[in-house]
Amino acid sequence: MKTQITLFFFLLTGLMGAQAQEGPLEDVVYLRNGSQLRGTLIENRPGGPVKIQLLGGSIFVLEQGEVDSIAKEPRFVDPKAMPPLQRKNTGWWNASTVGLNFGQTAGGYNNTGTVGVAIHNVTGYFIHPAIGIGLGAGFDYYDSYFSPMVPLYLQVEGMWTREGPTPYYFASGGYGLSLSREQQNGWGTTRQEDGGLFWQAGLGLRLFTQRDLHFVLQVAYRQQHRTITERYDWNNAVHELSITQPRLLFSWGIAF
Repeated sequence: MKTQITLFFFLLTGLMGAQAQEGPLEDVVYLRNGSQLRGTLIENRPGGPVKIQLLGGSIFVLEQGEVDSIAKEPRFVDPKAMPPLQRKNTGWWNASTVGLNFGQTAGGYNNTGTVGVAIHNVTGYFIHPAIGIGLGAGFDYYDSYFSPMVPLYLQVEGMWTREGPTPYYFASGGYGLSLSREQQNGWGTTRQEDGGLFWQAGLGLRLFTQRDLHFVLQVAYRQQHRTITERYDWNNAVHELSITQPRLLFSWGIAF
């Protein structure tokens, strides 16, 4: 008796495992002309019509003479079918980017063209796909002559299409903080750098994926202002100079 119970238990477990591995089932109507219809069987009365509703909602009504057989089979999954893109049109968003600044400093200091690095992060909220407001912070290195800057800013951006790769605009404005302290050189001169106005405007492209995470590409024009103050020990003179650093930015990153 115990042996029979044990065999029955293993048989039941095996059937349950096989059913679990099958996954969801669907009705399949095989027609005499060789085609088949997959969906949910609505009606199949002896001598009456056969009705089946397909996945898209269409209902087919067939005569019994057209039907060869009806079966239940695991739901067909097209291996080429891709999950839908997870689009971020409303709600909270966050974007982290790294980029390169190209340009020349104006104001009499180091007028040669330079390439710098920009690392930024923006967190905001999309009120509408066309209007999003966020707060941003970054780290901008312009060249070895100047101190890196930490801009803090308000950003507005928005998308004007909801299909495929999605272009968007963005504009930012705020204040850049200088990481420099007073520097004393060997010539009796004290040099101090202070921050200034920061702004940028540009265009981007969102490349959505089948996950929440997606990619962004951006191009922008930006300006960073700063003030340099030099004090000369030998005559106590003070020289103050306002510097503007216009840059063309190319950046890329991830967002969610």
